[in-house]
Amino acid sequence: MARSCAAESAKVTPGRADLLALAERARQCISDNAFRTTAGDIAVTVSVGLAAAAQIREIEKDCENLLRQADAALYVAKAKGRNRVEISPAVDPSPA
Repeated sequence: MARSCAAESAKVTPGRADLLALAERARQCISDNAFRTTAGDIAVTVSVGLAAAAQIREIEKDCENLLRQADAALYVAKAKGRNRVEISPAVDPSPA
């Protein structure tokens, strides 16, 4: 599960091993490209907080806890200067 600031969205993706890499690729892609507008280019950054569950039934059982973990990681990303990906300390990023 991932939470991102500004547009505040939650994403669910299978596989803990790819979670961090996927979020980092998205963050990098967004921050590396200016958004063109009629008023000129706009630089955009993304802060992402990640949390993970070992099995689908954990998501169904305790979605609110996962969101709290992802939110906590998001606030860590913001506190460390933004435009970064942080993963909840409760998450082991190794393959499940």
